[in-house]
Amino acid sequence: VFTSLRDGDSAKAKATMAATDRQFALLGAQIASLIDVTGSIQEMKFREQERKDAVIRGAALVLAAAILVLVAIITLYTRRATRELNDADERARRFDGMRRLIDAFENTIEGIAFIDSHNRYSFVNFAYASASGTTREELVGQLWEESIHPDDRAEWESARAEVETWGRAERELRGQRADGHALPAEVRNPVPLPL
Repeated sequence: VFTSLRDGDSAKAKATMAATDRQFALLGAQIASLIDVTGSIQEMKFREQERKDAVIRGAALVLAAAILVLVAIITLYTRRATRELNDADERARRFDGMRRLIDAFENTIEGIAFIDSHNRYSFVNFAYASASGTTREELVGQLWEESIHPDDRAEWESARAEVETWGRAERELRGQRADGHALPAEVRNPVPLPL
């Protein structure tokens, strides 16, 4: 363009200028198109990132909810396990107490026997079995009435009726040893101990 103007050829300068303007316009359109494509690509990347972020946020919410549920379950199981341990400790204390009570009954010099709801011996200590002239194994399971002296069985029936009415009876009866001899006995029927 400058060379044509210096040579005085203004028509050639205008034509060159117009061609240059067209090339710049075409180049500008291509640049604008590239800018638009770049913007579209950036917009797509931005939307893709937003979508990924939304997925991550959703996954984080699900994970947080799962953790809360897991914490709740662990808390419940921990409470249950603690309760069961406390119950086991209580049962162990009761068992220990019952074991000491049974040991006391076993080792006392007084003859002691327990009768179940079917009037059978359920427990007999050594002193009772020895005084009866038999063994504990022979007495446990046997009907208690069979060891009452025949002359005192009516008194036993009266005591049994009193237990049914009042829940308690005390009598002095005679038992009968294995050899047939009479054996003095004090019979008490207190309210049963809870196990």
